[in-house]
Amino acid sequence: MKTDIKLVANVDSGEGHIKIMPHFDKMNALWQVDVLGDWIHDLETLYHERMAVWNKEMKAVRPIRTKDV
Repeated sequence: MKTDIKLVANVDSGEGHIKIMPHFDKMNALWQVDVLGDWIHDLETLYHERMAVWNKEMKAVRPIRTKDV
C-alpha cells in the first residue's frame, strides 16, 4: 500500500514535519486512527532508542570535572 503520510526532514536544520497525502483523508476515520496509532507507537519507540544512544554519546564527550580540594 502507498504511504499516506510522509515524514520530511531538513538535513541542514535538523527540523522535520509530516505531510499528509490527499488520499489519506479518503480513508474512514477508524482506519486513520488505527494507522496513526501504529505509526505513533513506532516513532515513539524509535525516538526513545535514539535518545538512549544520544545520552551515551553525550556522557562520552562530557568533560570530567575535578573536585576543588
